Amino acid sequence: MNIAILLAFGAMVGWGLGDFLSQKVIHRIGWLETLWWIYLASFIGLLPLIWRDLWVLNWPGVSLLLILGVIDFAGAMAHFKALETGKLSVVEIILFFELPITIILGVMFLQNTLSPDQLLLIFGLFVGVILISLDFNKMRWHQFWFFWQKNKIFLERGAWLAALTAILLALTNFFTALGSVRVTPLLAIWFPWSLSGLVCLTYFLLRGKFGAVIKHSRQHWPWILASAVVDIIAWLFFAFSMSEKGELAIVAAVTEGYIVIAMLLGLKFNKEKIRGWQYLGAAITIICSLTIGFTSG
Repeated sequence: MNIAILLAFGAMVGWGLGDFLSQKVIHRIGWLETLWWIYLASFIGLLPLIWRDLWVLNWPGVSLLLILGVIDFAGAMAHFKALETGKLSVVEIILFFELPITIILGVMFLQNTLSPDQLLLIFGLFVGVILISLDFNKMRWHQFWFFWQKNKIFLERGAWLAALTAILLALTNFFTALGSVRVTPLLAIWFPWSLSGLVCLTYFLLRGKFGAVIKHSRQHWPWILASAVVDIIAWLFFAFSMSEKGELAIVAAVTEGYIVIAMLLGLKFNKEKIRGWQYLGAAITIICSLTIGFTSG
């Protein structure tokens, strides 16, 4: 197993734990404030490591990081809103749909290749998410034939927002991979996150909410700090995995196990409830994700 896959496993664990911690913070101070504190922690924590690289950035690199910043901020807003709206155990599984989109982008634009065995495992991941994302108890079997009509298929709360998040996260994965290779892994995280943090700060100042943001942080700073540190480290693992010549399609498949980690944390500590077929879907997902990692590289 090469270093890129090991880093991908690190990102998997970090993203699962990070989403669990982020949901805790979101329920205390709101999703936008949670985002801002993560961005601020990234700005301060990574600045000593990247300030020299800033002086050698060229225009193509800046353009790439600007695009990444816009997509990352939109995806983060949708992601955190989904965590605020739906059950962690279900929202995280629906986010799986970022995987096939990420793989398509990797194959089309980064010349990634997948073996028949890897494709079969990825199909297994897809089966897993279908099992866990649908609420079969609220469905009539004949309605499967009319799934395109409104209200004919019943999804868990927050499912549609989670699906939008999956698309934006796939684009974030792709442009973060490009930024990690064409610029540096640290700048691929620091630059777009700093821009997004500036947008959040501007909003707070214009709405006169900055004082409340600081007040909330004093009450919940342990949760905020833990969430920010874990989230930053997880994304750095992903970025460095790509810089170590990891293939986006494979790395994305390995990291998808994070949704099961977050789901298990939600079940354990949030006392969330899911059905038997959803447990089966989670088992299929994590087994396929781990198998892809251990058999790659």
